[in-house]
Amino acid sequence: MKHVTLLLVLFYLLAACGDAMTGLTAMPSPTPTPALEGIQVWVTLGDRSKLLSHEPPLRFTPGRPLEGTTIQIDASILYQQFEGAGAAMTESSAWLIMDVLDERTREELMRNLFTREGSGIGLSYLRLPMGASDFALDDYTYNDLPLGQTDPTLRFFNIERDRKYVIPALKMALALNPDLRLMGSPWSAPAWMKRGERLHGSSLRPEFFQAFADYHVRFIQAYAAEGITIDAITPQNEPLHASESYPTMYMSAQEQQKFVRDHLGPALRAANLKTKILILDHNWDLADYALEVLSDPAAAAYVDGVAFHCYGGDVSAQSRIHAAFPEKGIWFTECSGGEWATDFSANLKWNLENLVIGNFRHWGKSLLLWNLALDENHGPQNGGCPNCRGVVTIHRRTRQITYNEEYYVLGHVTKFVDPGAYRIQSTPRGNGVPDHVAFLNPDGSLVLIVQTDSKITFHVTWNGRFFTYSMPASGVVTFKWQANVQPIATVTVVAAATPTPRPTPPAAQAPSAGLLLDFEDRPTIFAAQNAQAEFGEIAYSGQRSLKSSSTDGNWHIVGVRLNRPLDLTGFQKLCFWVYDTTLGDTGKANNTVGLRLTDAFGRKQEIWSDHAVAGPNPRTWRNTWVQMCFWLSAYREVDLQTITSLEFETYWPGQVYFDDVSLEKSLP
Repeated sequence: MKHVTLLLVLFYLLAACGDAMTGLTAMPSPTPTPALEGIQVWVTLGDRSKLLSHEPPLRFTPGRPLEGTTIQIDASILYQQFEGAGAAMTESSAWLIMDVLDERTREELMRNLFTREGSGIGLSYLRLPMGASDFALDDYTYNDLPLGQTDPTLRFFNIERDRKYVIPALKMALALNPDLRLMGSPWSAPAWMKRGERLHGSSLRPEFFQAFADYHVRFIQAYAAEGITIDAITPQNEPLHASESYPTMYMSAQEQQKFVRDHLGPALRAANLKTKILILDHNWDLADYALEVLSDPAAAAYVDGVAFHCYGGDVSAQSRIHAAFPEKGIWFTECSGGEWATDFSANLKWNLENLVIGNFRHWGKSLLLWNLALDENHGPQNGGCPNCRGVVTIHRRTRQITYNEEYYVLGHVTKFVDPGAYRIQSTPRGNGVPDHVAFLNPDGSLVLIVQTDSKITFHVTWNGRFFTYSMPASGVVTFKWQANVQPIATVTVVAAATPTPRPTPPAAQAPSAGLLLDFEDRPTIFAAQNAQAEFGEIAYSGQRSLKSSSTDGNWHIVGVRLNRPLDLTGFQKLCFWVYDTTLGDTGKANNTVGLRLTDAFGRKQEIWSDHAVAGPNPRTWRNTWVQMCFWLSAYREVDLQTITSLEFETYWPGQVYFDDVSLEKSLP
């Protein structure tokens, strides 16, 4: 024991002489992986002075603290099981890893990603696009054919493209972590299966529902032949986002319900595959989509869970699904950082609050971020996000690697929480208690993850003992100790709620052409995301407008709910005036605006003013009223007979005003 202590003392002395890793780095500072003696402590701080830093171990004290903030752990009350955490092995990520890096750097990176040795974080789950996504070298599917040809029996199905970069990268990851789990998600069906034979946007033709189900089966089987098991699939990535910029495909809730019930579920069963089916695979604010799919018991019988992304709504939506269908799991499957948010400390805080602590406290079984690796130019891109950030950045010229904040966010989970762990009972959030979540691992060890914005000293109590820890401001700490506890209690679930029947919408009113909303008659305004909605003091006409106020560089949405549904089918255009006071990226505003329509059935569709289908529109001009008009024929994903709300989306921080919404050019 003296020798062990001496070695640890020597390690801390040596570590104290090293520099903290900031900016461009070859690899994280190595840390030991000791046996669980006492309470192990790892810390990351918002100022980067500590990055998954292994701190001196703590010891329990018998009894209870006399006073102070306390987190109480109860390992006898179990909740959902943890499936794993990681990111997406897009073709862009795989190409950077396998083609850009030299062998030594590649091996070093993969050890850091997929093992817990030294500085490794031990990622345990990867998401895999089934064909091209917006992060691929170019467009492709597993069954591409010349225009006008079809292949309903999938005679020409093949995964040859993946054998170049994706499969070698996956096999390398699996060699380092044989327990790594994989999820497959298609961005689009092959173009020949879709209306208009378009890979970008459009939707699946009903006569090819079965072919697309078989496409999923063939994917799982082809990967199995490579020795790679696909643990779960989703029917379609982001089914309500059909972009013309990269491979995407619209699939309504009714279509997904039918697809799972009549085609995908039976196809997996007929092939004797145990692969899980996860529906939705889209944003938190689209939980009604999942509820609609699950409302059909025949479809729900094939569904294992619901997958969520972070780009709309908030994490509490996951608990809505759990309350209605507690037997279905919740998977979190995508979120990306990017150049819109470059503050390490703020990003650390947001990710911990929402994707780690919030996600798992709202029944999440997984935590998957977007690209595993991107280059210094946020690519290679294939028509999608121009400024997304990978978990790591691979610099193509220097072959150096930057380990981004997402690496440390994941590391505070995956280095310590094992797949199969249960989330366990701990003190509820709020009332001065720092944000936290706790787990019981299959080996009987306990893990507690704590995030705090301000400097705080708190106690942790467990099994009649406690320890005390002082946390600097803006950071995260993970504690792990061997408790020799086995998960034998009954998992606690919220009782199933009877889903509220969707009410029959009121009869839609048929407005006349001309002015629809001038904001003088106090309509119901609201903020949907990252903004404050209020009546503006700047108006195009009259005295008031809809004002969107925001303080950060992020997507901002404000809207107005209509007193009763509108029937817009008799009109060509919906127009509005916008007054933009922000600077944008030009110093002059010069921005675009998104217009989202929602119908009485909860379906939403968003189109941006610079998109060709919206029609010709100017950009905003700073401190000047500009009119934009959107072709209503572009809104094919909503019921134009029952429009219940209008929402306006902008990006840059500041104030933007909207006024005098009108309908134009009634059709004969």
